[in-house]
Amino acid sequence: MEDVSANKIHQLVNLDVQFEEVMIALRKFNPLNVLGIAHHEYRHSNIIAWLLDPSENHNLQDTFFRKVILQTILSSENEQKSSNVTIEDITGNTFDDVQVLREEKNADIVVVSRRTKLLIIIENKLWSSEHSSQLQRYRAAFKDRFIDYKRLHIFLTVEGDLPSDDEYYVLTHYTILRTLQSVLKIREGLVPQQVEEFIRFYMQAIKELYMSDDDLVSLCRNVYAKYKKEIDYIYSVGNSVDIRIALDEFKTNYPEVNAYWSNQKYIWFNTLELQQGPRESDWGDGFPYSFWFENYYGNMKLILEIGPFTDGNVRVAFLERLEENDVQFRQSAKNPARMYTRIWTNTIEINDWQDRDEILEAMQKLYTDTTLRRAYEGLVKTIQAFRFE
Repeated sequence: MEDVSANKIHQLVNLDVQFEEVMIALRKFNPLNVLGIAHHEYRHSNIIAWLLDPSENHNLQDTFFRKVILQTILSSENEQKSSNVTIEDITGNTFDDVQVLREEKNADIVVVSRRTKLLIIIENKLWSSEHSSQLQRYRAAFKDRFIDYKRLHIFLTVEGDLPSDDEYYVLTHYTILRTLQSVLKIREGLVPQQVEEFIRFYMQAIKELYMSDDDLVSLCRNVYAKYKKEIDYIYSVGNSVDIRIALDEFKTNYPEVNAYWSNQKYIWFNTLELQQGPRESDWGDGFPYSFWFENYYGNMKLILEIGPFTDGNVRVAFLERLEENDVQFRQSAKNPARMYTRIWTNTIEINDWQDRDEILEAMQKLYTDTTLRRAYEGLVKTIQAFRFE
């Protein structure tokens, strides 16, 4: 990037007073951040389910439950919705019998009141998007249960995303935040101190989703105005996807791995057992078989492939021996003109390409897959027995 120097970046990081103030604000202790909960969708759902349950030890009774449901029904975003749950159903009843379920029929949060015959299904999303027909599937899963119950379906997101299913009401995490602020005032002096502290930590975690601390936002704007080019450059480098961030730990865990070529999208590697036979190709590491990891449209993909041989007929003979060792592939591969034969491949979805642990876990899960192990063992057995001359 033009006009970006190491000196300017050092000045930003080490000398700028306002930048230091921003860093101090962002480093405020929050145990939810320490535990990795603040940006974890599943953990958010656990906390919201706990808050919704009047029988839990927060001593909010049903105040939070009633207020958040009323906020949802009365929201302007939901004016055109037509649930049979009315304002009177919520204001005219108590809900100390409410049962809150997690991951029932795969739905994030399910709330049941048998006394008032009320069923509420909540799908919670932080930064991920809904999967295909996900909301419809959850609604259908409860079609034959609680048949005579009134139903309210809620799609909870950070930005108030519109649900693909019109039966779902819109709810935001910011509404959760405002409701908690109101509930703590109403229940002031009644909520145990440790519980109130925990709830306030959770409220701060929600604020961080929106950067809603006005003073901090103002500071950030001032720093950005002074160091726009440098900050843009730091962001572009730090936010770029690089499949290699977990490579060193992967190699430590599997010392037989020889990663001979890599870039941000690919990691090509073999093992000591695959470093046998003719090394006469410019494909791979020279040997006619190789693994590689790939960032494939947001998924982690692992491939084990047979590459080119100098003599196509020798390659066919090698594939036939491979087949005898129970390694499967397309029969069309046994054509002397063919050069590449994929004997195993699989993918795992990656939610956060900046998360080294998630990437490492995906790499390890693919590499230790039992079907891959069988294909690999058959390949090694073939290499060891085959006469390449």
